[in-house]
Amino acid sequence: MKNFVKNNIKLFIVLAVVILISVVGATLALTLRFDPTNININTANVVANIRYEEDENQNQITSITSSGNMIPITLDTSNIANVTNSSSVVKFKFWVSGNSSNPNNSIYDISLNNITMDCELKSTYMKWVLYKNNTLLYNGNFSPTFDIMSNNRMVLTTTQQDLTPTEDEYLLVLYIEDSCSNSDVSTCTSALDQSSLLGRSFSANIAIETATKTKKTNIRTTGEEVICTENNTSVTKPSCTSKMVYDGTNQLLLSAAIPTGITVNQSTATDAGDYTITATLSSGYKWSDNDSANDYIFTCTINKRSITISTQNQTQGTFISNPSKVDVTNLAVGHTINSIELSTISASGGDVITAGNATIIDTNSNDVTNNYIINYQSTGKIVE
Repeated sequence: MKNFVKNNIKLFIVLAVVILISVVGATLALTLRFDPTNININTANVVANIRYEEDENQNQITSITSSGNMIPITLDTSNIANVTNSSSVVKFKFWVSGNSSNPNNSIYDISLNNITMDCELKSTYMKWVLYKNNTLLYNGNFSPTFDIMSNNRMVLTTTQQDLTPTEDEYLLVLYIEDSCSNSDVSTCTSALDQSSLLGRSFSANIAIETATKTKKTNIRTTGEEVICTENNTSVTKPSCTSKMVYDGTNQLLLSAAIPTGITVNQSTATDAGDYTITATLSSGYKWSDNDSANDYIFTCTINKRSITISTQNQTQGTFISNPSKVDVTNLAVGHTINSIELSTISASGGDVITAGNATIIDTNSNDVTNNYIINYQSTGKIVE
């Protein structure tokens, strides 16, 4: 990366970006701040003009805070339309122009500064693309094998740009390159496993660095691939709530609140069944039982609810197959027997009424029979 002469450089645009990566990709909290100033370079006064996008009320967006999902995507960045039409990338736009009074050799670079990122994000999967006037200018990724960062700073422009009175439009894009069949980083496998990106964070300032001097090419150097070994804080693995039984309500699968440093793909459920829980550690944490930072995968179970359905006595001439002719114990609150099949079989002392094929509904008339274990009792008889 290029080092400017100390007195010939000044940052006059700052954009803070924070990225929190979730199960399906990246949950983004973006803060965009511009602070243009007049810049004195030796005895020359360089004027920089900055313009911003406008909101629906035509107010210039000088500060942006937003959130959304950054989903892994296979992206042809050679065509800017592919980027602007995508909801799976992070993109922010600004315009830069100079002043006719500026020195003729006024130039600038665009860079990322004060970069703070979890070790796992220093990967070829994490991409950046810079467009100028709707044309691809430069692109790269955050892997040290491609572009090593010096003093938490990465210059995005290979060659300085001219600062002229003509306004130039810039679009900076961040995205995760897709290597998953269904755009879910938690399902990536083998060499293309992206699960280590989950729950990580990234922040940086984007800056324009001005100077008055001859242009030079920024030499991009490479470094060794990063081995992430900074997990230090111990955290206890989550556990399931014990002896859960279906009750028709949304239940907490975990026995305690999720502590700091852990994200899980699911923490509640309603229906009876087995639920696979994946607990992912944030950067800087490890499991207390084995010092590992790998995902912890376990299963929580909501057991089916056991009920007893008993037949009632009926008279021969008025026999009907109806839920009103059975008694039921231990149904969940608000649930009812919607239909049932009753029949008779011959037995000593009179015909016995049997039951089967009951269906159970909840308060919204949803069929919830599969959440029950039904014990049928033939307690009813045909009486005179």
